Amino acid sequence: MKKYILIITSIIFGFNALFAQEELTQSIRGTVVDAQSAYPIIGATVQILVADELKGTSTDVDGNFLLENVPIGRNNIKVSYIGYEEALLPNILVASGKESFVSVELREELTELNEIVVKAERSNQKAINTMASGSVQVLSMEELMRFSGGFGDPARMAQNYAGVSGASDTRNDIIVRGNSPSGVLWRLEGIDIPSPNHWSTLGTTGGPISMLNPNNLSDSDFLSGAFAAEYGNATAAVFDLGLRNGNYEKFEFLGQIGFNGFEFGAEGPLRVGKNASFIANARYSTLGVFKALGIDFGTGSAIPEYADATFKINIPTEKVGRFSFWGIGGVSDITFGDEEDNAYSVGSEQVNSGAETAVVGLSHLYFFDDQTSSNLSIAWSYSNGYATALEVRDSNTLALDPTFISDNRQTKLGVNWSINRKINAKNRLKTGIMADVYDLSVEDSILLSDDIWFKEVDFTG
Repeated sequence: MKKYILIITSIIFGFNALFAQEELTQSIRGTVVDAQSAYPIIGATVQILVADELKGTSTDVDGNFLLENVPIGRNNIKVSYIGYEEALLPNILVASGKESFVSVELREELTELNEIVVKAERSNQKAINTMASGSVQVLSMEELMRFSGGFGDPARMAQNYAGVSGASDTRNDIIVRGNSPSGVLWRLEGIDIPSPNHWSTLGTTGGPISMLNPNNLSDSDFLSGAFAAEYGNATAAVFDLGLRNGNYEKFEFLGQIGFNGFEFGAEGPLRVGKNASFIANARYSTLGVFKALGIDFGTGSAIPEYADATFKINIPTEKVGRFSFWGIGGVSDITFGDEEDNAYSVGSEQVNSGAETAVVGLSHLYFFDDQTSSNLSIAWSYSNGYATALEVRDSNTLALDPTFISDNRQTKLGVNWSINRKINAKNRLKTGIMADVYDLSVEDSILLSDDIWFKEVDFTG
């Protein structure tokens, strides 16, 4: 009997030693394109330092690359190509459960003879929009996840930059050099969109919780001044956001719990053309889930309930360009009741506030040649911010009657079409047209006396 116990114990220790020596690895995927023309770069060298050994690969005909067997943790990636400036991507996080994806833009290198030029480089990261020459920061989604207290919110992250501040910790409004937050422009996939925040109201650009999911966003530009000509209707700042493509090789799934909610996501290949993919993520309020489970926070009915979803379908074709169908949407609602046993009681009054936002769009990128491209985006958006106040006006019945009603709706159809021409390594030409058609329905009403309402705002058209 002792002999069998000894043999089993030896086997267990043998397996433990085997697993202890096994190193967890994962893959890194990405694309490499020309920074000015956005055309894929074929044969670019991608290298990574692993265990004091340099591993590498090269991009295919579509500018895509795959680095396999990369140890989990943070890694540095170097991308180079003949005639282009070298790019260094530091501290790329590699997790065991999901492949990492990076997007790299290389700039053509300029060489002048018989002259010495000394330059002070601000950062290895260049603006995604090369027409933006100053006061621009590139927001890396990998970097966003490392900011303490940012809640995965690009707006809160931007408040760390010079000249930028927030109004309070309860909202993510952006104040740039004293300008009003209302002067901030949000742009997604080339289309100007309503405020992508829960509990947003018409005319504002911030909110308490962002609808933007960092798991769906690609590297984006934040401009705090000196806007390029294509940015209109903005006086304070511009967020030029993009959505990343899904994994076109294999299916991946995501599940996590955090401040922003219970989140579930999926991405993977589509059997349409070559390298077609989809990605979709959805979140629901963490406190809303706890409320459904019967957990009492001492706030009565004043539980913030919200949900949002983001998706993108990417379909490249060989002859007619690349098509993308994308969208983002969210709903939010909270009621401050007249209960006396909660921290947010408003006495004999009940207040309800919420918002609904949705944006869906279609984009088309077409290359006439490796120097000239066309980019067309069409999107429909809808936003509605509402609030209602009810009071007890009859002490006999104790019935709650409405005393204030606010219902502000905006529907918009937007089009953005541009032609981009790379002239040489130093110059490029971009021209295009943008058009927005708005449909508004705005109403704010206050009850003055019995059946007499005063409409502060009343407009439809």
